[in-house]
Amino acid sequence: MSLSGSDPTISHASVDRPAQWAEAGIGPGWRFKFFASMMRWGGKARGYHLANFAAVWYAAFYPAIRRRLSPYLSRRFPKHRSVLQKWFDTFRIVQAYGTTLVDMLVLSMYGREAFETVSRDHERFLQIASQPRGFVLVLAHVGCWQIGMSTLGELKKSVAVVMIPEPGTMVGKAPYRVIDPRGGLGASMEMSEALLKGEVVAVMGDRVFGGDQTTAAV
Repeated sequence: MSLSGSDPTISHASVDRPAQWAEAGIGPGWRFKFFASMMRWGGKARGYHLANFAAVWYAAFYPAIRRRLSPYLSRRFPKHRSVLQKWFDTFRIVQAYGTTLVDMLVLSMYGREAFETVSRDHERFLQIASQPRGFVLVLAHVGCWQIGMSTLGELKKSVAVVMIPEPGTMVGKAPYRVIDPRGGLGASMEMSEALLKGEVVAVMGDRVFGGDQTTAAV
């Protein structure tokens, strides 16, 4: 699996973003296209099988990946001190990321119908959305967030997502409009107006924008 940020299908940075948000890709972009070709030939399961092999390859032969993940994994698993434990932790996180990229491909090639998802709060969520008042929906970058975003069209409300628009980050036709937070006061007024009109304002809760003064511990 290519972890390359240079491929337009999985663009991670835009020219307007602060430089510290951008991160150099690993591996040539053609591997992402190779996965897509193999999935057209062998079905979506082929992509997940290849992602497992790719995760082993990257964890074993890319020291840069191990160095990049080491600070997080050392804090997340402080008791994992052996070389084997650290390698397996690296493999697991690379495998999870590779699976997420395959999810994006599956969503693009086969649509939402290719996934079966279950939410224990589904009915409660729909009940809240059926009320006339607007509300804020706090999201997070967990797994393939594009799949979750693609379901926002099920709500009986208009949805505005607060995000920096980037080419390639959303798969298919987005069931929402975008509010660019870089608009300053204008963006704040647009969010307030959407809530007053009874719409949903969705925001990534794990994306810091504006510094620590705009965060809250939860």
